Amino acid sequence: MSRIAKSVLLFIGMLNLILGLRAQAQLAITEVMSSASTNLGPNVVIQNSDYWELTNFGANTIELTGYKFDDSENNLAAADPTPFDGLSIRPGESILFVQNNFTTNVTQFKDWWGASLPTDVKVVFYTGNGLSSGGDGLRLWSPSAQSAAEVVDSVDFGEAARGVSFTYDPVTGEFGVLSTNQVSGAFKALATDDVGSPGRAPGPVPVSIVGQPTDVVVNPGDTATLEVTVRGRPRGTFQWHFKDSPIEGATNTSLRIMNAQSATSGAYHVTVNNGARTVTSRKAQLVLQSEAAAPVLTMTPTDLLMYFGQSFTFSAVATGVPQPTFQWQLEGRNIDGANGAELSLSNVSEQDTGLYSVIARNAVAAITNSMQVTVTPKPRLLVTEVMSSWSTNAASHADWWELTNLGNTSINLKSFRFDDNSEMLPSAFTFTNDVAIASGESVIFVEGMTPEGFRAWWGSEHLLPGLKVLTYRGNGLSSAGDAVNIWNAAATDDAGKLASVVFSTATSGVTFGFNPDSGQFGELSQEGVFGSFIAASGGDIGSPGYIRNSQRVFLPRIREVAMAVGKLRLSWTSQVGTQYALQSKARIDEAAWTTLKTMTASETSTTVEEPLSAVEEQRFFRVVLAP
Repeated sequence: MSRIAKSVLLFIGMLNLILGLRAQAQLAITEVMSSASTNLGPNVVIQNSDYWELTNFGANTIELTGYKFDDSENNLAAADPTPFDGLSIRPGESILFVQNNFTTNVTQFKDWWGASLPTDVKVVFYTGNGLSSGGDGLRLWSPSAQSAAEVVDSVDFGEAARGVSFTYDPVTGEFGVLSTNQVSGAFKALATDDVGSPGRAPGPVPVSIVGQPTDVVVNPGDTATLEVTVRGRPRGTFQWHFKDSPIEGATNTSLRIMNAQSATSGAYHVTVNNGARTVTSRKAQLVLQSEAAAPVLTMTPTDLLMYFGQSFTFSAVATGVPQPTFQWQLEGRNIDGANGAELSLSNVSEQDTGLYSVIARNAVAAITNSMQVTVTPKPRLLVTEVMSSWSTNAASHADWWELTNLGNTSINLKSFRFDDNSEMLPSAFTFTNDVAIASGESVIFVEGMTPEGFRAWWGSEHLLPGLKVLTYRGNGLSSAGDAVNIWNAAATDDAGKLASVVFSTATSGVTFGFNPDSGQFGELSQEGVFGSFIAASGGDIGSPGYIRNSQRVFLPRIREVAMAVGKLRLSWTSQVGTQYALQSKARIDEAAWTTLKTMTASETSTTVEEPLSAVEEQRFFRVVLAP
């Protein structure tokens, strides 16, 4: 092939790459509905599905086959490509992607929004990836993406206002503002009180730089980071330059310069193009520090609990002039060959327990950091309950799950991690607080709901007084089927789970429970079985804090008092097998109560009748646990 032909092919290849980047820059996530309304005026209606909208602001049709998306878990490996198969998006077109759990076909979606919905709008359905009403996000990747950072577009949104979609500010392009009826294309749905703008996205917002990269001074060998903050919609493509030459692969909002040396010192800038505008940042200088400086540890390992057979690599990062060297120690003695920035422990046993230290040293000084490593047998932790679809009788409840310690020792859950069915450590939620779970104890994890709200939902009189209820954000559990996976802090691969359960399509208002006799998870909870009861609000059935009936000892709650001729009928919530006493006294200021009768409950509701004296003006009654 001639040199001219090769040059032509190279030019065509570069042109195709540029056109591909520009095409991606035209795509933007423009709307999200994460909590549809349950009302139409004063009437209660069936809630519709979550959905999100993708808009092409460019002048070219884009083939979407091979694209994939995920929610805030930001998990490229587990992202879903199926909704995009065989799909293309025209210039100026908005496509709606709808979770097929409540709204399952195009006719239902059009009936929901009515005549204001564009007649030719594409509506595509997908399974899973439910969007949490407590706050979530969306990530969209092209077929060429190699890492989670290489998103075509990314949006995050907070707690939803029921029946109002999230969209973007038409002036700044910032995503997360709530739709307003008759503003920026928004309208009210026909069949519900929902407000949104499905199929009617406002136009593009030219990109602008709101945070310039700044000069940095670092020690030789350090890692330097330059960042730019932009706004606009679409989000744009990025290209960083060093001394006015483009840096290969430097196409993100930030640029990391590893092992800074004289050859990497100088001026850096970035250009950003979102199709509507191209902007160039200021030039930021990377400068090397030349004066001698003592070591400073900028990343240090921390205390770690490990289980027999696990492996883990500890890392340290130090800066200083000249560049520091490292030495690792165990109980004050040097570890042979451990003189790099990392220390690996493999297939650990109890003898690996001890106080480890890392020393960073240069000609000026030395600095030490220590951490305690404790190696123990693997605990017996089980996920014993999951609620992924609460009753529609209450609109403000939340997904939750329960973790139970069936081992013999207390476990601190700090730095433990959990994820749903994506089973990916990088996207797992990390527990950041010290939370001890004692032997035999169950702890509740509820999405976006306060402990007080959870107790009001299930009824404080039903719950153990010391029941731990912890709130988390994101990682919503799909009512169409999902999973809960648990890892400890020392886990280094996705398969190293401590606990894991998978569940299928939920029954609204009923939890998936645990059978302590068979050791199996996944049975639907039944009132009065394995600690299950009816919640105080909404009528949900579950057993938060319990895995057996014998654990539940709570004060009776009188639910009904009725009077007939000469009789008083009292009904209260009871626990099967528990003994109760009916007591009374004539005056409220009397110190003593008189026990009229005792009974052992045979059902979850107990009713008694007591004759009333015609000569008494008043009498007070109560029901208590029998001694």
